Amino acid sequence: MKHRWLWAPLFGIRIQRAVALTGVSALLFVLAGARMLTAQQVSAKSGNVVYRDAGGIMHTITTAGLDSEAVLSPNGRWIAFLRTSQTDSTDSMRDDRDMEPLTDLFIVDTSGFAPRLLLRGGAMERAVPHGFPDALTGIGFSNDGATIYARCRVAPTGDALYAVSVSTGAARRVTFADDYEVIRSGPNRGRLLVSQSSIWRRGGRVWAWYLFAANGTRLAFVTLDARPDAAVRLAAVGARTARPMGVHR
Repeated sequence: MKHRWLWAPLFGIRIQRAVALTGVSALLFVLAGARMLTAQQVSAKSGNVVYRDAGGIMHTITTAGLDSEAVLSPNGRWIAFLRTSQTDSTDSMRDDRDMEPLTDLFIVDTSGFAPRLLLRGGAMERAVPHGFPDALTGIGFSNDGATIYARCRVAPTGDALYAVSVSTGAARRVTFADDYEVIRSGPNRGRLLVSQSSIWRRGGRVWAWYLFAANGTRLAFVTLDARPDAAVRLAAVGARTARPMGVHR
């Protein structure tokens, strides 16, 4: 009996096709030691960053017991995460008893070798000297992996979105943001969808989603829909809803 070996890449399974000399054929499915391919994943468990590689093997990346919000870069090479700061805040206006502990932004490759500090949460005090800097939160990579976005409380009632360079750790404020999403596909790929409170002309505030360029330029109103997934779908295809009369910044 002659044998030919084929691969079924979608399943990660090697298939042995046996062709009998008599002309009778059979298909034999053999795992043959091939590992099932899975999506890479990262998470934070018990304060440590855990990474699952494409082969499904789990790796403990950090052991400090202080880490949270681990995210994987689009190319699967880097992991960004937040670590509860061990440095006291120097902002006299910040009441640490009533606010979340400051967090620092770190990055590490998926091997876990030498996590690198990118930005201290307390550094935002110098960037916003009259604000109320709080813990960094809501981190996420840009599509090219060169930038990490993070929100930071800069006023009693609002957050700002910052862009942090992966190579240098330099931070710049993009805009005020109650929430945000990086658009991953479509004509607006790489741009930002940002939720901001808007003034309702009849009094009060509403929260609306706007399309922003990565440099912080507001491009368009998208929707008043409070659900991020709905807003992302609209922005990804370049669509938007009509801006209600009476809503303005």
